[in-house]
Amino acid sequence: MQDVANWERDADETMRGIKGRRASVSSFVSEDADFENNNEHAIDLRGRASERNELASIDAVLPARKSSRSLTRKELAQLTVEIRSLNRLLSASRVNLKASQIMIVTKIYDTQPIEATATLVRYMTSQLQNIVPPFRIWLQDKVWEHPSFDSKNLKRDLSDDIQIVLYSIDGFQAEIQKPIDMVITLGGDGTVLFTSWLFQEIVPPILTFNMGSLGFLNKYSFTQHETVISDILARGVRCSLRMRFQVTLMKALNISGKLPGNRNLDEELVSEEKTHSTHATYSVLNEVVLDRGPNPTMSSCDLYGDNQHLTAIEADGVVISTPTGSTAYSLSAGGSLVHPELPAMLVTPICPHTLSFRPFVVPDALVLKVGVPFNSRTTAWCSFDGRERVELCQGDYLVVSASPFPFPLIHNGIDQEDWFVSLSETLGWNDRRRRKPFVTSEADAKGSP
Repeated sequence: MQDVANWERDADETMRGIKGRRASVSSFVSEDADFENNNEHAIDLRGRASERNELASIDAVLPARKSSRSLTRKELAQLTVEIRSLNRLLSASRVNLKASQIMIVTKIYDTQPIEATATLVRYMTSQLQNIVPPFRIWLQDKVWEHPSFDSKNLKRDLSDDIQIVLYSIDGFQAEIQKPIDMVITLGGDGTVLFTSWLFQEIVPPILTFNMGSLGFLNKYSFTQHETVISDILARGVRCSLRMRFQVTLMKALNISGKLPGNRNLDEELVSEEKTHSTHATYSVLNEVVLDRGPNPTMSSCDLYGDNQHLTAIEADGVVISTPTGSTAYSLSAGGSLVHPELPAMLVTPICPHTLSFRPFVVPDALVLKVGVPFNSRTTAWCSFDGRERVELCQGDYLVVSASPFPFPLIHNGIDQEDWFVSLSETLGWNDRRRRKPFVTSEADAKGSP
């Protein structure tokens, strides 16, 4: 019972801190969520929150959210600590979602995931008869229309209590993200990254089935889908919160009386004068990349940490990665492998024109900025999880910080050591034949003179 009391105290303190700083790290913990710990003792956060009004629902949190870019260094540090505290709670406890709206994201350019989606929908409809109607399954319109999906026969077999809701990627806006209680992905790591891209703010719990090439972000094989889903419906979910970046693209404004060649980016980063405007903000699960783009020569950029100039970068570019993204582009560029549970930001240069610029790791509470100097010969280009290629002209810069909207991955029954298993199985990490032992005779073993 002592463990239960400790979890209750930790959960209380975590939620109180989250609401006190009005951050949306309690992404999918709403008034309908119940907690259960490993000892099967119920931790009723919902009941205690209603008595003291300490646990905000999604509706209450959303209007008051602050971007991590507007937080002070102290507030950002507190935010990251709170996310880690919530991560520990959700990793060790089960959350009964009582989900009535499940979205399926499928790799649509491969027949096998399409067929698996049809199998999954049929299984779910057979298991959801006892859910309070109406139960909704959200499917992409292109999946529904695919010949391999067989939507006509599936529609005929549906009961009146289960509805299929079709969504279009082009029309996937914030107003239709809100009802989703859980997302199931069928594909590879790219499908998971695409799902993260769809949910730029609050992300529902994500259940991933691997039908791709590598599968670092995919916890389960599709052959396990019946066992996994029945376990979730019966006993709830355990999640790990993967860190995401909030990346803001700042564009330099034209200032009357100042030529670009006479402006200094170092000074304008700390200036109270309005010198830049916000172009766009992105949530990133893997990495943000700044590179030379189509330019035939190196890019020139400057890197800052908390507005302090860290270094100039003369290279093909630089990768700023989350721990989750340390096995992706950062790895290819020579970056270190970092366990996804570590609170860190990775900076990895791409083909630097120096012998001494090595990849390094900084705390997740640091605010990084990387920009193109006003006197740079060329522009640079940036991308966010491999999407949205945008040109950075002279004077433009990126602000990279920990996002208040982490990415919750369902990992019921999966140990954290599976990351090392993935490294070995997919990348052949430290795969080497062991040295042979010395072969000794029986006389040597007995110590002959």
